[in-house]
Amino acid sequence: MKKKAEVTIYDISRALNISASTVSRGLNNSPQVRKDLRKKIMQTAQEMGYQHNKFAANLRQKRTRTLGVVIPRIDSHFMSSVISGMEKVANNAGYQLLISQSEESARLEEANIHALFNSRVDGMLVSLSYETKNSDGFRNIFRKNIPLVFFDRVLVCNNCVSVIIDNYLAGYEATDHLIRQGCKKIVHVAGSLNRNVYNDRYRGYRQALSDNSLPFDEKMLIVTDLGD
Repeated sequence: MKKKAEVTIYDISRALNISASTVSRGLNNSPQVRKDLRKKIMQTAQEMGYQHNKFAANLRQKRTRTLGVVIPRIDSHFMSSVISGMEKVANNAGYQLLISQSEESARLEEANIHALFNSRVDGMLVSLSYETKNSDGFRNIFRKNIPLVFFDRVLVCNNCVSVIIDNYLAGYEATDHLIRQGCKKIVHVAGSLNRNVYNDRYRGYRQALSDNSLPFDEKMLIVTDLGD
């Protein structure tokens, strides 16, 4: 089936017998166009099936009003809650999110970053994969000074902005609480210790054991991918 030609502002201008520039201003809700004419332009555009090329318009303004988000996996309660919060704040500010998953792969994470970079996102929010060891995948982001915020699983690098909780304290307090309840053999379940989140919690766990004069048993440490 032959694809139907796109409806343009010139088609709308011919239908209404007005200039294309007036149609353009009307579609952008410009006060330079009378309110009744703006309404008529909008109505005609809708009836004719006009699709506003928002991406092209944003490029002319050198912004896309989109934010790229790269996360390890979306099928976790924590990440889905974070995404929900991000989307609410972004939408209220007039931005939309482009979300991708690394699936714990450094290679896929870098591919996602490259795709978002080529999509000209205005900024990025990233939680790193298990496999990521350095900032090489972010070279173009740094070079172009695209705003970048790491969260939860972060990189330690100059001028990197990160949003995290005190995972060391969380690990310490959880372990100390169990000890005060009379527990002596405490299992610590962690994700990859290469990631700050799990390493910091593990260090807190070890310190709490030490402060309470309890020995550390390697058999009590279980490192897993935290999958279902």
